[in-house]
Amino acid sequence: MNICVSVLCEKIYKYNRIAIYGCGTVAKETYHALLECGKKPEFCVVTKKQKMTQDLFQNAIPVYEFGDMTEYINKNNVLVITGVSEYYEKEILEILRNAQTKRYVCITDFDRGYVYRRYENMSEQEYLDEIAEWYVNHEG
Repeated sequence: MNICVSVLCEKIYKYNRIAIYGCGTVAKETYHALLECGKKPEFCVVTKKQKMTQDLFQNAIPVYEFGDMTEYINKNNVLVITGVSEYYEKEILEILRNAQTKRYVCITDFDRGYVYRRYENMSEQEYLDEIAEWYVNHEG
């Protein structure tokens, strides 16, 4: 993943509390990008902790099940960053929406390669429609 750190920093600058959804390879890349932004995640969440899931992530950041942290996240203005690949993203977005979590961003939105692959075969009108839809969903 090739994270555009400057754009990520611009998007998250106002948040003091950040959690990463995931604890795999993409989450580690997300963690390092956040550090470049001067932000250290408070904790990581996963859908369900497996036996193999460690209790601590990068430099002693705790890992919790999302269901155990939902109320805390929603009440304390925690920004959740989905630190997962495209493969898991839709499932996690559905979980976040079902939990009425309003503050989240997807790390794939900041991946230069993902953005290029997604739009390279679109017409100009399809591209503009996609931007308008994104704006309504995220800012509107």
